[in-house]
Amino acid sequence: MGSDKQIGIWKIRENRKSEIFIRDPARYREYSHWAWTLSFSLNKEHRRVVYIGDSVGMGHYYRPHFSPAIVLEKMMEDNFGKTEVIDLSKDNLMYHTLIELVLSSLKLNPDLIILFLGDILWKDDVIFTEAEKQAIFADMSESKNIEKIQTMILHKVNPLLENLMKVLGNIKRDYKIPVLFIDPSRTKSQELGLCGEQSFQRILWEKGRDMGGVFRES
Repeated sequence: MGSDKQIGIWKIRENRKSEIFIRDPARYREYSHWAWTLSFSLNKEHRRVVYIGDSVGMGHYYRPHFSPAIVLEKMMEDNFGKTEVIDLSKDNLMYHTLIELVLSSLKLNPDLIILFLGDILWKDDVIFTEAEKQAIFADMSESKNIEKIQTMILHKVNPLLENLMKVLGNIKRDYKIPVLFIDPSRTKSQELGLCGEQSFQRILWEKGRDMGGVFRES
């Protein structure tokens, strides 16, 4: 689960009253790539939601004045009373970082974890051999080979999605924390046509449903 004193770029700063996570000054060059969350407490006083998104879920180009997390907190407070939404989003969110954020956020004792993944590419986590790369480039010249490319990509991504489902399933089982996926109406992968109807997001949600309704789709 990583260091008890670190969640993403937020590092714990101890004071006499409570333990507060602040943005790590040593990582100031990364600030622009993460949610505009200045600080949050380790101790929970109200209903708490951990919100993790990629650049889409972070509201890139609109923050800090507007973000989906800000809207979510307002909606939840209007409907359920005092609620704290802790935004841990990061642009270009890679698979290993997503897993680390989900696991390290458990120390915050959230009542709910929300994942807003609008652009699952994980290019740094999906490794292709040189031969596979050459095959993809060769097939891209023929539109009829798009399905073949799709199959090759999904073959690489599926183990990552399956492991993510396992991690989230363990969280629900062991910590009794539900996980909610927010479904963007369209994704870049769909617009590019590389995944067709079977986008990475769709496969991820279907795997969640296959696990017996562990997860909810918006």
